[in-house]
Amino acid sequence: MSDSPAEGEKTKTDIDWPAVLEALDEAEAGTDDDGRPVKSIFLGTVFSLDPCGKYHHFLSPNEAKEECADYWEALEAEAGSFGLSVESGVGDPCDVYLTQY
Repeated sequence: MSDSPAEGEKTKTDIDWPAVLEALDEAEAGTDDDGRPVKSIFLGTVFSLDPCGKYHHFLSPNEAKEECADYWEALEAEAGSFGLSVESGVGDPCDVYLTQY
């Protein structure tokens, strides 16, 4: 039995996982620093994905609200159920990518 959301099933993050998986399937594979194949797609910015629309830096005195923390935990869990990881951009940490190794 899979923990992956079923097609058409409402998720905590409202990510259209079938569309994400299709986009990843069509993405050109590159290689990581160790020479392993990797595919990555842009999911959005932190500002467009976060329920509060904010970037929550761990050193910031403005802690993330519970709903925001729950969202990012759910996104990690949902992505992980498909074998994907959630990563921030190299040049811009506000960019969010889904990556498949």
